[in-house]
Amino acid sequence: MCLFLSVLFLMTSTFFSFSGSQEVIDRVAAVVNDYVITLSDVKIVVSFNLFDEEEKESQEKDFFGVLNLLINQKLVIGLTQESIPVEPESVEAAYQSLLRKLGYKAVKTRLDLFGLQKEDLEAYLFEKILFQRIIEDRFGLAVRVSLKEIEEFYREKIVPAQKTKNIEPLPMMDVLEEIESAIKKDKISTLVGEWLNNLRREADIQILIKEETS
Repeated sequence: MCLFLSVLFLMTSTFFSFSGSQEVIDRVAAVVNDYVITLSDVKIVVSFNLFDEEEKESQEKDFFGVLNLLINQKLVIGLTQESIPVEPESVEAAYQSLLRKLGYKAVKTRLDLFGLQKEDLEAYLFEKILFQRIIEDRFGLAVRVSLKEIEEFYREKIVPAQKTKNIEPLPMMDVLEEIESAIKKDKISTLVGEWLNNLRREADIQILIKEETS
């Protein structure tokens, strides 16, 4: 079956599979160019908290916020067509980190709930790592932080925050790396946001879920 017919079938129907006595019902949540994002994709990402909190700061922390993050991820991976290696060791490390964060029992319970094997979850981790590496490769080295920016950040944010807590502010040199990292992160976030907006304007994005489905 050609890709168009496959997508059309998914868009116009609900499909079923069985795991023991459990019936699993799935729907297409969005189509990004030729890539399909299912309702289960979104729910799996939400359930395993695969997007860290810092990645969701500017997004609504609900179903549609996560769906939009997945749309961005598909756009970047699909449209850039960049060949950046993701080693199996990196995926395994991400999986082990998830185990430590959620606990083995919780991960096992959620895998069973969605009828997933470890390898299925690793596919989601692979895409997340690839997305992060494309962003870092594209913007990481291009962003520079000046001493003036560091001094302003220290004077306008670090010092007032410490004084509010009745804490004597640390010398700027003691928090230099932390400040530089925070400024760089903000700059990259702005650049990535602009880039994603451009990608979305040029992409064929169809959101097919009107409200969160339980």
